[in-house]
Amino acid sequence: MTTGGRALVTGASRGIGRAVAIELSNRGFEVFAGVRRMEDGAALQRDCPALHPVLLDVTKLEDFEPPGGLRVLVNNAGADDEHLPLEHDSIDAWRRIFDTNVFGLAAL
Repeated sequence: MTTGGRALVTGASRGIGRAVAIELSNRGFEVFAGVRRMEDGAALQRDCPALHPVLLDVTKLEDFEPPGGLRVLVNNAGADDEHLPLEHDSIDAWRRIFDTNVFGLAAL
């Protein structure tokens, strides 16, 4: 794998996004870790001090300025409304899921 450059990882607070952000940093990338709460970013930075946590909600991109010179974008942010079968979700839940999983990622 080629190393170096700048990377942005959405949904980096936990799970796969967190693991990817840390791995990219360990491989020499300057990583901007998208989190929805700065306390999540602080916790992530304690585990990997080289990371740059950035407030990022993919459904509210009007307030976000992506870092320049990105080489890698990992669109990991996602919503699933507590793992309920979709037929049991409300239309508001469907909107939240699509705003995050489809429109937010496309807009970024």
